[in-house]
Amino acid sequence: LSYQLSLSSDQIEIEKIEPEQDAPQNEEKANEESAAKIKDTEENKDDAEEVLNVDNCEELAVLLSLKDEFNPSIAEFASKYQGRIIEFDGNVAYVSPHEGYSTRFDYLIYAGDYSESMVSGPSFQFEDVNYYDLHLEGDNVPDLFDVGLNIHVIAKIEEYDLGTGLFKLDPVKIIIR
Repeated sequence: LSYQLSLSSDQIEIEKIEPEQDAPQNEEKANEESAAKIKDTEENKDDAEEVLNVDNCEELAVLLSLKDEFNPSIAEFASKYQGRIIEFDGNVAYVSPHEGYSTRFDYLIYAGDYSESMVSGPSFQFEDVNYYDLHLEGDNVPDLFDVGLNIHVIAKIEEYDLGTGLFKLDPVKIIIR
């Protein structure tokens, strides 16, 4: 039920407008169609933004098993999935101050558990980050994020540097294993 107000120079008219009988049904149908469109959009968005891991992305599983950080498939993977989120078990292999700073670091990350004699996967790098940029979680978060830690990485793919062999990631969340 609604009202329409009309003004003229010497009078005001108020007209009562009755809703159409079919309006609730039409409105219900329109709401159902809108809900279906939203659901389809959300499902497509979820598919597009699905976190890549070894269970749902065979290419990532293969990548993490590589032994050569200059393997051409690394550049292909980085280009294809740039901006996407990946997730894998890894370890902190090396830490160095970023350009001489005392609170910003470059971290070298390898796939799998820490080992002094074996490496697996690309040479992943978190570049120019501080401790808080790592978004550390877990029951045993250390005061120092240092060499030898076994971690679970969730990070956004930035780029692969052909010259250095570094696969640059932006940490989203790091869980201490």
